[in-house]
Formats: sequence, C-alpha cells, structure tokens
Amino acid sequence: MNPNAFDAIPVALCVVKRDRKALTCLYTNKAMRLLAGVDVAGKTLEQALPGKDCETFARRLKTPTPPDEATISFSRGGETRWAIVNVSEERHEGQDCFALWITDISASKKAEETLKHAIGKADAAAAQKSNFLATISHEIRSPMQSVYGLLEMIELEKPSDTILNMTQTARNAASGLLEILDDVLDFAKMDADQMELDNFEVPVRTLVRGLIEAMAVKVQGKNVVLKDDIAPDVPFVIAGDPKRLRQIIINLMGNALKFTKDGAVTVRVSKNVKYIARPARGIALRFEVTDTGIGMSEDVASRLFKPFVQADNSTSRKYGGTGLGLSICRKLAELMGGVIGVDSVPGEGSTFWFEIPTEEVSTDSTMLDLPSLDGLSVLSVEDHPMGAKEIVK
Repeated sequence: MNPNAFDAIPVALCVVKRDRKALTCLYTNKAMRLLAGVDVAGKTLEQALPGKDCETFARRLKTPTPPDEATISFSRGGETRWAIVNVSEERHEGQDCFALWITDISASKKAEETLKHAIGKADAAAAQKSNFLATISHEIRSPMQSVYGLLEMIELEKPSDTILNMTQTARNAASGLLEILDDVLDFAKMDADQMELDNFEVPVRTLVRGLIEAMAVKVQGKNVVLKDDIAPDVPFVIAGDPKRLRQIIINLMGNALKFTKDGAVTVRVSKNVKYIARPARGIALRFEVTDTGIGMSEDVASRLFKPFVQADNSTSRKYGGTGLGLSICRKLAELMGGVIGVDSVPGEGSTFWFEIPTEEVSTDSTMLDLPSLDGLSVLSVEDHPMGAKEIVK
C-alpha cells in the first residue's frame, strides 16, 4: 500500500504491525495524527489511543480471529472520545499488518448521551406529574364522595321542595365532579403504567342489561330507546375484568346518549370480530354501541381517542367533560389485548366498537351454602373524617 496517498483523506488511518507481543504503529496519516493529538508512529496502539477499551481491542487483534469492527473510547488530553474502528489485513513494507480505519464519533456520542439524559429527565417529570395527579385526585375525591353521600341523606329526610331542588342540583354537580376525578385518576395510573387488570368471571348478558337499566335515567324526557342485541352464540360467562369492561361500555353509552336526541342507542355483543385474530385457545368478542345521533366526519373520528380531545370546542362548552374518557377506553382495550375504534356518518349516527380476546367460563359452578350474616357487627374503616361521619349515619 502507498501511505502517501492517504494523507489527504479525512478518515484516520493507523497501520499497525501484526504481532502477538505488541501492535506497533508503522504509519499514521494526517487525520490520525489530529485524532490522537500527536504523531504516534513507533508507539503501540495502546499508547496511541489510551484507555481500557483500546487495551481490550488490542488483545482481540492479537488473537487468531481478530475482529472486523469495534467501537472504542479513548482518552485525549484528559477528554474521553469515541471512535468506530474498521479492520482490514494488509501488507506494508513486507510485513503483515492491520489497517485500522478510525472514524471519530465523539460528537454523535455526546448528542446521544445528552438525549438519554433529556429523556430520563422527561420520564422522571412525567412520573412525578402522574403521581401528583393521582394523589391530588384521591385527596379531592374522598371529601367529595362524602359531600355526595350527605346530600343523598338530606334527600331521604324529605325536605321541602325548595331544599330538595337545591340538594339535587348540588348532588348532580358533585356526581359530575366525581366522574372527572375518576377519569383523571385512571389516566394518571395508565400514564405511569400502574393500571392492572383483574381476571374474574363476567356474566355478559347480566352486565350489559344492568348497564342499560342504570343508564335509563339519562333517557327520561328524551325520545330515545336503550336496547341490547347479544348474539345467541355469545357465552353466558367470560373471563375478564368486569369493572373495566363496564367502564368502557358505560363510557361509550354515555357519549352516544349525549349526541342522540331521537332514535335508539343499542349495545351489541357478537363473535363477529374484524380486526383481531381469534386466539388459538379461547374466543374473541366484539362489543358495539350504535346510536342514531349527529355522527361525525372521518377527520374528527381519527382524533377522538387521543387524550384531552373532543369533537370541537363547542362540544366541550355544550356537554362538558375532560376529553379523557375515550382515551381511557382505548388504553383499557389495549390492556385487554384488544382494539377500539369508531365508524360514523355525519347526520346518521355512529358505532363505537371494541374487540377483545377472552375465554369462555363454564357455568357449572357449585353454589356455596354460606351462613347467615344477620345479627353480626360490622367493622368499617375509613381514613377521612367526613366519610366516617357519613357511614355512622
């Protein structure tokens, strides 16, 4: 090889004698001398690029199977630098040698370390934010739950119509605030990866029909019918988290009722999945909440499952809410191993759906003959004074 031809290239080149005792630098080009800070011709490779990485690299070069490439760090003037070394076997002045092509990657390595540090700080800040939201939501929720309970008790005392109207208004406001706090608390848990699902028996028909009965109060005074449509081949009982499954369905039903003035809201359950594979063991179910409401465009539908997003600003002003409900539903569906989405036509209505894998549970369970609890005392533990007062009443 002609050493003088390499002085003009920007990549550092160091030619070292192939020897099991010492790897002596026989030639360095200009870029190598700049990289090392001095002319290292005649020095060993370990002296040219001092550092533990280079010592390890040199030992590997002395073996019968030397590496083709390595990433090393070395010290220059008290500063740590990084380089990628490509190795080729050459003849130089009649001797077996290694040609080491060395690319300085110190700038990109520093940028990588800076990015890692920034990501670490961002993750820590996000975790701190999530923990704060979870804590503050819990601290607000406890007294608000007590306020809600006490307002219910006032209504049971048969107050005057004026007082009753005021307490009902206050209770509705407290209920709305509790729903918002629940959303914030759930979102904070999910954001911090602290949400865990249970695995219990879920009676599908009982769950769906119970939700329809619970939501019936929201259609009073409206020309809207609530109904279910559960396919005959859907199992009576499946395995899953009943609380979170109920949370998804009731959120989708609540949204449907907000935007439906006339017609129907239908909850369907079937095995007609379209977007997830049927598991080798078990089944997959598709849940749908279909309404005859105002519908929406594809552009609006594509943004709905993002946090804090609603159809538009007028939606927030007219109907309230945080824009977290559908985002929470998406995360819950994904935690269950499923997917969620919406099909909608403006002016005709929407179908919100989710599909999840699950298992059928045998209903041949033995009923336990439990003793009666009549006449027994109950120990109630409550960490908030207002809650304790409410329970005593």
